[in-house]
Amino acid sequence: MEALIFVGLLGLCWGSFLNVVIHRVPRGLNLSRPPSACPACGTRIRPWDNIPVFSYLLLGGRCRACRARVSPRYLFVELLTPALLLVLFVRLGYGLPFFAAAVFTSALIALAFIDFDHKILPDKIVFPTAALGLLYAFFRDDMNVGQALLGAAVGAGFLLLVFGAYYLVRKKEGLGMGDVTMMIMVGLYLGWGKTLLTLILASFVGAIVGAVIMAVRKKDLQFALPFGTFLAPAAYVALVWGDQIIAAYFQDLGLRSAILGLEGPGAAKHRCGCESPAKVCNPNAARTGLGRPPTGSHHRAGRPDGRTAPLPSRPVRRSASFRTRRRPAKRAPPSFESRRTLGGDHRSRCGRIIPPERICGLCEA
Repeated sequence: MEALIFVGLLGLCWGSFLNVVIHRVPRGLNLSRPPSACPACGTRIRPWDNIPVFSYLLLGGRCRACRARVSPRYLFVELLTPALLLVLFVRLGYGLPFFAAAVFTSALIALAFIDFDHKILPDKIVFPTAALGLLYAFFRDDMNVGQALLGAAVGAGFLLLVFGAYYLVRKKEGLGMGDVTMMIMVGLYLGWGKTLLTLILASFVGAIVGAVIMAVRKKDLQFALPFGTFLAPAAYVALVWGDQIIAAYFQDLGLRSAILGLEGPGAAKHRCGCESPAKVCNPNAARTGLGRPPTGSHHRAGRPDGRTAPLPSRPVRRSASFRTRRRPAKRAPPSFESRRTLGGDHRSRCGRIIPPERICGLCEA
């Protein structure tokens, strides 16, 4: 509990610093000097007026000197930062992965709000964070340097393909290079799988938001949306819940493949209990006429113990007419002695009456 409180308080202070980054970096100002001042009147903010969250609430979101309204974004960033850091701490615990994820999350917060306000993604934030991500790849257990570089190549390469295709069709730039460099940073931290998930989530949400804005504000297709504002939350979702989302997707794909009789990525569980990736597995195929009969190698392929899966016991249903109908029993052909008649003649196998010492020409008996 003490650790959670410490991370929460640290997140509040760190969120206040991120507000300084969001305000000063796009304007080319120094982060340390001059001290914080009111954007409207330039009055220096006193230390007791600079307490995260509490000072904003006590002053009613206004400057103490000129009573100018302060943007609610400052309060939102100061609340958002500790919340995201607490989620990381609960999932990762105390250690190097938590600190690396905290640096990555801080960069995402700053880039999202800067891109929303100024439509730029500053290299002063992207490149140092990307360098730290590459350095972190040498020490992490879940991913190596090659996978980190592959993630950066996948993220940047995908956006470059989109940029080139749009330019060939429309003869204008439809994507900024800041998004490309941001995806290099994202790929170095997440790897290629979660990087693709980031692009899919950001594109999906961005398309929905863009459609809503065009419908409400009567904008056309030339309306530009800050894509980095959508990439940042999508990257955080991929960082925290990316493994679960990807696993759930492939599990659902494998289930649908088993239902449709198609081969999918992953073994589907059949009625017999095996988990073979075969198209159809029906242990009652010989009895029901569906699917294919089970083979020993097919069932042993999906069982860790190497034994054949037992067939489920199920009674065979028979109609009433089948139970009452009886087949006549096969009778053995009568012997030669039993075929003799009283007159000395005998009956052949084909039913003809043959004189003694004669043989039927048809059945030779």
